[in-house]
Amino acid sequence: IAMSIQAQDSLNMSLLYRYDPDTIPTNGSREFNECFGYVTLEGEEIAVLGSSGRVHFFDVTDPVNTYEIAWFTGGSITTWRDMKTYRDHVYSVCDSCNEGLMIFDMEDAPNSVTLSNQTTEFFGRSHNIFIDECPGRLYGMGTDSLGGGLVVLDIETDPDNPILLKNMVLPGGYVHDMYIKNNLAFCNHGGNGMYAYDFTDLDNPILLGTLTDYPQSGYNHSSWVNYDGNTLVLCDETHNRGVKTVNIEDASNMFVEQVFRSTLLAPADTASIAHNPLVRGNIAFLSYYHDGVAAYDISDPTDVQKVAYYDTEPNNDSYGGFTGCWGVYPFLPSGNII
Repeated sequence: IAMSIQAQDSLNMSLLYRYDPDTIPTNGSREFNECFGYVTLEGEEIAVLGSSGRVHFFDVTDPVNTYEIAWFTGGSITTWRDMKTYRDHVYSVCDSCNEGLMIFDMEDAPNSVTLSNQTTEFFGRSHNIFIDECPGRLYGMGTDSLGGGLVVLDIETDPDNPILLKNMVLPGGYVHDMYIKNNLAFCNHGGNGMYAYDFTDLDNPILLGTLTDYPQSGYNHSSWVNYDGNTLVLCDETHNRGVKTVNIEDASNMFVEQVFRSTLLAPADTASIAHNPLVRGNIAFLSYYHDGVAAYDISDPTDVQKVAYYDTEPNNDSYGGFTGCWGVYPFLPSGNII
């Protein structure tokens, strides 16, 4: 869809394609939520998109000629969906629903996508999931198991048929989101802050450290770690709270190095609110309510620099409410961003 882009609405980003039909189920005024990406062995790029009632798959290899491969209904209408990939599979969950875990086989993509399993064996709802690829573990957060417990599944043995490894409640309580790699987890515990754990032995998880008292703290929502594993980008889902770079070289002594924020409405309003961060190389990509997508160079975590942005809500005139961009996916080989 062609759009007229004014200079103040973008920097070093341009629109290639937009999907916005008026024929899909909605949850009130809400239509879409999270997005993720998948790449076939042949290099075709697939976008995975959550909407209120469906999980969608698009071939975005040629983004100007993007087309929908398939969509699936899980059975519920919801505000929250989340999707992650593992090998040639995509896993999807939702919150305030009873869909359980949906598993998609991507072996024939982009020709077709197959719903290979849908199970409520482990939970009916899960606010989010994250996959630790090396041990092949899927972590379900904010589930309806054990009153918001963390559910850990083995998906390495049989990606279509997960095996329950552990169901537990952590010292930090409810887990809203998390980042985990090689069993080192940074869990976002909402109002309780961020906790770091070693999940090597799921029967004996080790609490490594906490970040509970820090500048511009709010609802500790989501985070992502850079490739070197020494800097974490943290979003507090609270109005008028900046994004933080956090030094995590020593998990027992984590500390904020810089607070930064989008200011597209400055000086009239500077109370922007970020939703989700993802980091590729030394660039942090952030989805913002109201301000769209922004990219920041975090090579020096004490001197973060904005390098690009695209305002998905150019007619917005305040930072009240929660309209805008829910998620961003920057890991496609082409460099295109979902």
